[in-house]
Amino acid sequence: MAAKMRSEAGKGEYKKRKETVEWIFGNIKQNMKFREFLTQGLESVRTEYNLLCSAHNLKVM
Repeated sequence: MAAKMRSEAGKGEYKKRKETVEWIFGNIKQNMKFREFLTQGLESVRTEYNLLCSAHNLKVM
Protein backbone atom coordinates (compact mmCIF):
# COMPACT_ATOMS: atom_id res chain seq x y z
CA MET A 1 0.00 0.00 0.00
CA ALA A 2 2.74 2.46 0.93
CA ALA A 3 4.54 1.84 -2.36
CA LYS A 4 1.41 2.81 -4.31
CA MET A 5 1.21 6.13 -2.49
CA ARG A 6 4.80 6.95 -3.37
CA SER A 7 4.21 6.53 -7.11
CA GLU A 8 3.26 9.53 -9.24
CA ALA A 9 -0.26 8.17 -9.77
CA GLY A 10 -0.64 7.60 -6.03
CA LYS A 11 0.54 11.13 -5.24
CA GLY A 12 -2.00 12.51 -7.70
CA GLU A 13 -4.83 10.51 -6.14
CA TYR A 14 -3.83 11.57 -2.63
CA LYS A 15 -3.67 15.21 -3.73
CA LYS A 16 -7.30 15.01 -4.91
CA ARG A 17 -8.34 13.89 -1.42
CA LYS A 18 -7.47 17.27 0.06
CA GLU A 19 -9.75 19.03 -2.41
CA THR A 20 -12.78 16.75 -2.13
CA VAL A 21 -15.37 17.53 0.55
CA GLU A 22 -17.28 14.56 1.83
CA TRP A 23 -20.87 15.13 0.77
CA ILE A 24 -22.26 14.35 4.23
CA PHE A 25 -20.44 17.26 5.87
CA GLY A 26 -21.21 19.55 2.94
CA ASN A 27 -24.89 18.65 3.18
CA ILE A 28 -25.02 19.25 6.92
CA LYS A 29 -23.23 22.59 6.69
CA GLN A 30 -24.79 24.01 3.53
CA ASN A 31 -28.26 22.51 3.24
CA MET A 32 -29.06 22.10 6.93
CA LYS A 33 -27.35 25.40 7.79
CA PHE A 34 -25.46 23.89 10.73
CA ARG A 35 -22.31 25.86 11.52
CA GLU A 36 -21.89 25.65 15.29
CA PHE A 37 -23.22 23.82 18.30
CA LEU A 38 -25.81 25.61 20.40
CA THR A 39 -25.04 23.74 23.63
CA GLN A 40 -22.05 23.60 25.93
CA GLY A 41 -20.42 20.61 27.53
CA LEU A 42 -19.31 17.36 25.99
CA GLU A 43 -22.44 15.38 26.81
CA SER A 44 -24.77 18.09 25.46
CA VAL A 45 -22.74 18.48 22.28
CA ARG A 46 -22.78 14.71 21.75
CA THR A 47 -26.55 14.71 22.11
CA GLU A 48 -26.91 17.61 19.68
CA TYR A 49 -24.59 15.90 17.18
CA ASN A 50 -26.56 12.64 17.44
CA LEU A 51 -29.78 14.52 16.73
CA LEU A 52 -28.16 16.22 13.75
CA CYS A 53 -26.93 12.88 12.36
CA SER A 54 -30.37 11.35 12.87
CA ALA A 55 -31.98 14.25 10.99
CA HIS A 56 -29.47 13.83 8.16
CA ASN A 57 -30.15 10.08 7.96
CA LEU A 58 -33.90 10.63 7.88
CA LYS A 59 -33.50 13.20 5.13
CA VAL A 60 -31.42 10.78 3.06
CA MET A 61 -33.97 7.99 3.50
